[in-house]
Amino acid sequence: MPREGYIRELRAQVGSRPLLLPSVAALIRNGDRVLVGRHRDVGRWVMPGGALEPGERPVDGLVREVWEETGLHVAISGLRGVYGGGADHRIQYPNGDIVDYVAAVFECHVVGGALHAETPELDSLRWVTLPELAALDTPPWLAMVLEP
Repeated sequence: MPREGYIRELRAQVGSRPLLLPSVAALIRNGDRVLVGRHRDVGRWVMPGGALEPGERPVDGLVREVWEETGLHVAISGLRGVYGGGADHRIQYPNGDIVDYVAAVFECHVVGGALHAETPELDSLRWVTLPELAALDTPPWLAMVLEP
C-alpha cells in the first residue's frame, strides 16, 4: 500500500495525535555546497527525503525520495547517522497532524538526472555553503547532521 493510503488509514484511527514514522534524508554534496529544498508545508529548508513506505528498504526509499523531490539520481556513499527523539524531530503540519520522525541520513553523490526548479513537496531547491545554510530557516536537527 502506498504511504499516503497507509498514513490516511492511521490518521483515521488516531486523528492528529503524534505518529512515529521512519524516514530517510540525503546529504548530497557538490564541492563545498549541500543540496537543500524549502518544504512547502512547513516553510523550512530541509535535505531531500521523506517517510518510508510500508515494506520499503531505507536505501530504496532514499533513492526514490531524492528522485521525486529533486529529479536527481544518487548513489549512496554511506550512512551519516540516525536521528530522532525530542522536540527537534517533531513536526506539526498546517492541518494539525503531528509527526515524530526518526531519520536515517545517508551521504550521497549525484550520478545523473537534472535538478528541478521545484516539486510538489519543495517550492525551491538550491546548493548552499554551510555558512549560507546557517542563515536559512532549517529544522533544529539539521545542525547535528552537519557537525564534523
